[in-house]
Amino acid sequence: ISEEIILDTAQVENAKTSAQRAKNQVEVTARQCYHFLLVPEAVDPRTVGFTVERVASQQGAIATSIENYLVENDLLVRTWSPVFLKNLLNQYYFKNGVYEVSLKKVWEDTCTYLYLPRLKSEDVFLAAVAAGVKDGSFGYAAGKDGEGYLGFSYREELLLVAADAGMLLLSKDKAEELHNKRLCPTCGKYP
Repeated sequence: ISEEIILDTAQVENAKTSAQRAKNQVEVTARQCYHFLLVPEAVDPRTVGFTVERVASQQGAIATSIENYLVENDLLVRTWSPVFLKNLLNQYYFKNGVYEVSLKKVWEDTCTYLYLPRLKSEDVFLAAVAAGVKDGSFGYAAGKDGEGYLGFSYREELLLVAADAGMLLLSKDKAEELHNKRLCPTCGKYP
């Protein structure tokens, strides 16, 4: 048995007004509840601490307000310079004779370790990689075949869609060496 509710125009308008008022009240209440952030920080290499950050209540989506606050306070990176990525690679990965690192490992490390920058998304990371390859900060290879590199790029445009475990970032010295071998036909086989 179905029952119909018959409302006149005034009752329909009253219902719409009440629904909108309830929606507005939920948004206000949510903003009051979610205006503090717990931000993790590395106190020392073995200790994680948290700071409490208060986010000012603004119009619009709560997530957008939080993101804007994090960006304004350098707690979240929306665009990343390849210079910073190059410095990170040289500081943590390209040392003691190591000249290659998995692209995916670097991305996952930025998502895991508090002493590394907090990037908004993988797209931010990939844009920094592409810019760094183009400006010669480091090199890129789509993979490795024995001692040779597949899909080697250095000082050229690079389009990346996702970080894959087989993709490699190469130190500037290694990339220049491979680039020079590619340009010089009498230098031997291109690895």
